[in-house]
Amino acid sequence: MKKSLGLLMLTTVLLTSCQTVIKTSRTACVGQQLKNVTVVDLEASDKRVTYTLKPDKEVRRGGLENVKQAAEADVLKEHNADVLLEPRYVVSKKRTLFGKKITSVTVSGRPAYYKNYRSLSDSVWSSPVFRGVKAKNHTNGTAKRSVAHSSFFRKRGFEGYVSLAPSYSWYEKLDNPRYNEFDEVNAFSLNLLANYGYRFNSHLFAGIGTGLMWGDYDGGYDYSFPIYLDARVDFFKTKNTLFAEFMAGTYYCYGHSETEGLFFGFSLGYSIGKVDVAIRYLRQHEYSFEADYGWHTYDYEGCLQSIGLSIGYRF
Repeated sequence: MKKSLGLLMLTTVLLTSCQTVIKTSRTACVGQQLKNVTVVDLEASDKRVTYTLKPDKEVRRGGLENVKQAAEADVLKEHNADVLLEPRYVVSKKRTLFGKKITSVTVSGRPAYYKNYRSLSDSVWSSPVFRGVKAKNHTNGTAKRSVAHSSFFRKRGFEGYVSLAPSYSWYEKLDNPRYNEFDEVNAFSLNLLANYGYRFNSHLFAGIGTGLMWGDYDGGYDYSFPIYLDARVDFFKTKNTLFAEFMAGTYYCYGHSETEGLFFGFSLGYSIGKVDVAIRYLRQHEYSFEADYGWHTYDYEGCLQSIGLSIGYRF
């Protein structure tokens, strides 16, 4: 009896001393993202370009939007651009037995180019001061936007120049049969030149030019008409830039003199937007005229030169 009672008490103590502890906790799943943001500048052309696409059957199968995208892609490829800003489309269709068929689409816009790739941490957008600036409102309640003007002013394409240059002219004799009495002629002249051609990039332009050169030499008026090749180098991509221009060709002169020969020219100046200001030097080789001394008429042949201030305009 005592053994049974002791065994019961021991069992009771063991049962009461065993304890199971269960601990629980709740976890939150926090998402993580790694981002690397790149900032670029966008330079837009100051001229609109136009391109017409006549789509083939494969392009038309994609629908009107596919035709538009194909025309836009061809424009970007032709001008080596990244984005076409302000695109406008003109779609031509004709009716067939199975509905309407797209015959052509013409797209126009401003080619734009990405430049100056950089990290967001290097950009002005990362500045706390910049991010804290609030937009001011117009009276109509719309927010003001700051428009950055492009520094890339000259893009490739066709363009022309016209210029007017009041000049000082002088005649250097190469052949004088009258004992060097007639050494030179100093006179006022006026040169009006125009050229048209193609700009290959922001620095190089080439074209063909002509014009009218007028002067009063040795008491007679002369009118010269040059035809020449023109090459121009703009030193900077900015709106205002130094430039140099080279001209070479031939000319025909009539009036007091009737002659023709080689024509050369050089200009060095500064372009302010579409306006050019330059110092221009022109040279006409094999320039000849007659001088009447009463008892005899002599033929003179030489080189007519002029230098003046040129004012020009780009179109």
